[in-house]
Amino acid sequence: MKKQVLRFTTLLLACALFFSGCSKTPDGEAGTRSETATAQGFGGEVSVTLTTQNGTLAEVVIQGDKETEAVGGQAIQTLQKAMKDSQSIDVEAVSGATLTSEAVLSAARQAWNTLNGVETAKPDVKMKAGTYTASALGFRSAWDIEVSVTVDETQLLSVQVNQDSADTVGIFQSAANLLPQRMVEHQSVAVEAICGATVSSNAIKSAAKKAIVQALEAAGTDAAAISAFETIPDEVPAAEELTTDILVVGLGAAGTTAALSAAETLAEENPDGVSVLAIDKAGRYGGASSLCSGVFAVNPQGLADKYNDGKDFTDRDALLADWLTYVEGDAKPEMIELLLDHSGDTIDWLVDDYGLELEKPQTGLTEGDSNIVLFSYAPSKDGMTVRRQHNIQFYDNCMAEFTKMGGKIMLETEAYDLIVENGQVTGVKARNTANGQEILIHARKVILGTGGFLSNSAMTQKYLSNTFYPLSGSWDMVGMKQNDGKMLEASIAEGAATYNIGMCPAVHIIGAAGFLSNFEYHTLEDKLCMQTMKPTKWTEGDLPHYLGVAPDSLAVNMQGERFTNEKQLGFNAWVSGPNFYSLYSDTQISAVEERGLRTAPAYMTTVNLGANGWAPDGTPIPNAHEVMEAAVAAGFAYKANTVEELAVQLGMEPETLKQTVEKYNAACAAGVDEEFGKNAENLDPLAGEGPFYAIKMANYPYSTCAALNVNTNLEVLKTDGSVMSGLYAAGLDASGVLYSEKKPYVTYGGVDQGFAFTSGRLAGIHAAASLIEK
Repeated sequence: MKKQVLRFTTLLLACALFFSGCSKTPDGEAGTRSETATAQGFGGEVSVTLTTQNGTLAEVVIQGDKETEAVGGQAIQTLQKAMKDSQSIDVEAVSGATLTSEAVLSAARQAWNTLNGVETAKPDVKMKAGTYTASALGFRSAWDIEVSVTVDETQLLSVQVNQDSADTVGIFQSAANLLPQRMVEHQSVAVEAICGATVSSNAIKSAAKKAIVQALEAAGTDAAAISAFETIPDEVPAAEELTTDILVVGLGAAGTTAALSAAETLAEENPDGVSVLAIDKAGRYGGASSLCSGVFAVNPQGLADKYNDGKDFTDRDALLADWLTYVEGDAKPEMIELLLDHSGDTIDWLVDDYGLELEKPQTGLTEGDSNIVLFSYAPSKDGMTVRRQHNIQFYDNCMAEFTKMGGKIMLETEAYDLIVENGQVTGVKARNTANGQEILIHARKVILGTGGFLSNSAMTQKYLSNTFYPLSGSWDMVGMKQNDGKMLEASIAEGAATYNIGMCPAVHIIGAAGFLSNFEYHTLEDKLCMQTMKPTKWTEGDLPHYLGVAPDSLAVNMQGERFTNEKQLGFNAWVSGPNFYSLYSDTQISAVEERGLRTAPAYMTTVNLGANGWAPDGTPIPNAHEVMEAAVAAGFAYKANTVEELAVQLGMEPETLKQTVEKYNAACAAGVDEEFGKNAENLDPLAGEGPFYAIKMANYPYSTCAALNVNTNLEVLKTDGSVMSGLYAAGLDASGVLYSEKKPYVTYGGVDQGFAFTSGRLAGIHAAASLIEK
């Protein structure tokens, strides 16, 4: 059965009437007039432009580039169509996209009022003094984030966030620690979300808003007066100018080791002469690296002494030969050797000096991997939450030691352009992401460790290549989304060369392109979710996700062709590009209603998305058809009476999809998949006469894998091969030197992490040493 969800339509319409009195167009208003207004959505500003013709609503254009494509983006399309069709702005919010819907309806009302000459009246605020508690869905759709707001009759006195949340540890805390004080300071819930914690931030703001409405209503005040606490702070501090010897941009794994090694090197020369500034646009340091599970390293001696009687874990030369064979001459051999020869002492340094906790190493991610080079972050047996808490403590240790040496840290500080003078990189232009303050930072050396460019759709369309696979396009992602590539694009604009920039992103997770949060959640008290260390929850609303990642699905690419053994989707789905489709027949959906899923999805394909669990084997889902209809209505599933009609909806050649289904059904009947070798128990035909369903699926990478070209000093190279003076790149900003555009990220395990730690450390040493020499 469906869970009741709170709708904001009534509140929004109440706000509209409070401001405008009525929504009729003034008599006698002739000609064409347009007006645009904005409001804060889920990811950023949403704008609505209304055009009237002779007093009647004639055109509606809604834009929200920072809203999530599958949820907010779909809501924008739905609301725009509804307003156009009804020639009215008084339409219902889209369920499951509350924040985007609220922003659209609020901006539409502002634009409408302006068109009609209605001045916005300042609402009278009176609340009943006390503490009020409310909650809203966070990143984990099965758990709410709880917020308590204490008020007097007219003001917010305090905001407190319940720390017992299932949201990602570290990310959640940055929002929970920073937002409350800002809401009280500005007397507004419309403060900027914390960069890197957008979902948690928006949940906190939404819950706070609900609590304030309770306080208003308790005093008999119209709920529309909440608008008094939705003012967007617009005071921007004066621009600032700073100077440092070394500037590190980004504080993930690469930036952290760059900052530490630069400070150490300078301190060895002069303990009082450390001039290193490290900035990050997020609300905390660690980046996506603080969420990872392991790191690549070759024979760290300290860990060999601890776990292997001092003997090497793996044959370095054999590993090099294997790697060079894999990349087919496309990588830079000297950079691979740099990683193999310096990753071990880098890891020993981090373990001995900064408290990194690692377990006994193991082989890589596939059965064919024999090199013992993957060191899991400890303690893995206690689940991801505890492991991440240890990772966060490690980064806390690093930053404490960095500042003790004289280093400085600036969070919520986004570098967006280079300062270049006479061909020399001499700093960056930056901006405070919380208050908009402009900051010029002058530096003798700049080290980039910004994590690639996956969250920048314009860059993934521009740079990811279609030469070998259809990679160009907009990718969904999992994790923190501050890796927007601004500094990479700035470097390229100044003449920096790229290396293998078109290769596929690092994809470990796949899932449905949309999720439904308005179905009942079920708790499995005896089964812990290793991501949250709370009882596992599952919901019928995640059924499209379960079906889409199931090994007995039929997966096709955007051309309607099967592309892999569906049991291996977790590793191979990337070859389809950003998206693919999983197909099912009505007969199969009916079977799910009667007996549940045929095969449980792989753990990693479900635990990171949706409710973070799945229906136990053999659990009937009697409302499966209702869920699929809801997914169709939400825009991430499609339904048609025939396969050919389904192909038309998906933009495919009908004959191609028809042949794909027929060939797959024949393999199911024979019990042999000659094309991709899927096991017979996973061959389930699309039987029956229809209807047929297609679930839009997405690859969810955590990063791109390549960007700038660098030498063995990690100095950025220009397109002519010369050094770009003053600029370094490390980690994902330069890791393409290790790979090939023909193939995915290597499977040795933790290589991006290992290269980030190692390249960052070497970049910091070289940058500092070059200044000492001068």
